[in-house]
Amino acid sequence: MKRKFVSVILTAAVVAGTLSAATVVSADSGEGKVINIYSWNDEFRQRLEAVYPEVESTSKDGTVTTLKDGTEIHWVINPNQDGVYQQKLDEALMNQADAADDDKVDIFLSETDYVNKYTDKDADVAIPLKDLGIDPDKDLADQYDFTKTTASDTDGVQRGSTWQCCPGTLVYRRDIAKDVFGTDDPEAVGEKLKDWDTTKATAEELKAKGYYTFASYADTFRLYGNSIKSLMSLIVPVNVDCFASAVPSDGRTASLASSFKSSIGLLSSMPFELAR
Repeated sequence: MKRKFVSVILTAAVVAGTLSAATVVSADSGEGKVINIYSWNDEFRQRLEAVYPEVESTSKDGTVTTLKDGTEIHWVINPNQDGVYQQKLDEALMNQADAADDDKVDIFLSETDYVNKYTDKDADVAIPLKDLGIDPDKDLADQYDFTKTTASDTDGVQRGSTWQCCPGTLVYRRDIAKDVFGTDDPEAVGEKLKDWDTTKATAEELKAKGYYTFASYADTFRLYGNSIKSLMSLIVPVNVDCFASAVPSDGRTASLASSFKSSIGLLSSMPFELAR
């Protein structure tokens, strides 16, 4: 019965929301009358309350949601900062086998950055969705493929599902666009950033007028990191002075360059996954 509730809750919340940044995963927790859901904030609780018709009420402190049949959902919230959430979740999963049924983890959320350690088939802490009666090919057919891959193990078995999508955007100042490009039209500006070669040429135009395209390398890191295709070892020659001058000087550049310089020795031996 408890597994049935978990399946229904997952389906209700995920299908209603569909998509990507946080992944909802179900752990094998046996039976019991309490459903324990681990998260780092109350966003998933609010989504569940909004779309699941069996919700009766939620306690004032937001820690317990009661369903119409009396089943209680206990929300175990720990902050993501400094790895606290992962630490608490890992401790609970390590004790899963010996915990009482009403104390076991039933559902937990994960960020894309570390979801693979929980969907890993050898770790075996996340139940395949098909074992819960959820067919990803049919029930989650409208989800983007990359969100399914993110929540799957190396055999392609989907062990979680995404419920939230955070789109990436590029915000620009229209007055600067007019000054440099002669237009602030979004389609025209979009053409100026349609690929990396074009973006590089556009950056030179902006630089000639005294403007920076991005504040730091972190602005484009996700575009590279999320396009990983193959693993290779690289020796990376780095001109630190060039790096320091590539971002606006606001007092942090010197510190950033110093930290970067001290890391160069590590770069030569670290494996990098690069998009081709």
